[in-house]
Amino acid sequence: MSEDNGGPTDGDEDVGEEDGAGAESETNANANANTDADAEPSLGPSSGSERADGSDDAADAGQEEEKEELSLTPGVVFGLLANRRDRFLLYLLYERGGTVALSELTTYLAVWEHETTADLLTAEMKRHTRTSLTHASLPKLADYDLITFDRDSGAITLTERGERLEPYLEFAKEQEDEDVESFLERTTRGG
Repeated sequence: MSEDNGGPTDGDEDVGEEDGAGAESETNANANANTDADAEPSLGPSSGSERADGSDDAADAGQEEEKEELSLTPGVVFGLLANRRDRFLLYLLYERGGTVALSELTTYLAVWEHETTADLLTAEMKRHTRTSLTHASLPKLADYDLITFDRDSGAITLTERGERLEPYLEFAKEQEDEDVESFLERTTRGG
């Protein structure tokens, strides 16, 4: 009856199952999600959880300990920086002294991604960028304690741990220098 948003499913679950078989299938799906997360350490913490919303759960206490223990090896860092939007988000945080508002970040990234100006952005362009940020990029970076995201104020802040990415970002910036400089120049001009 209820939709399981906690992890991938096999697609062979019967919708009408309401007895113990449905629970067994849900357990298998959760076990598969944990196995996948363990096999791909660069995608997120080994708990398989990708939430950064602060919801109360018994696993939250364990996740806090995991964040501290989660190593930022070169492989993990390059995995996190493989997404161009995530890299440019981090470039902007560094350029702006560590904090930027979600609304501002959304506009800057949407302008850059759509190669347009802030005046020509549509609501759909902004919505798509904001959704991707709030459901993928920000939770992933927050799970690794590289940023904090205050949903109430919309503030995205680089953490002390996130500041340790600077050598990696400098390396990446050297490889895509023109794009980065163009992006950062547009953000300082206001779009």
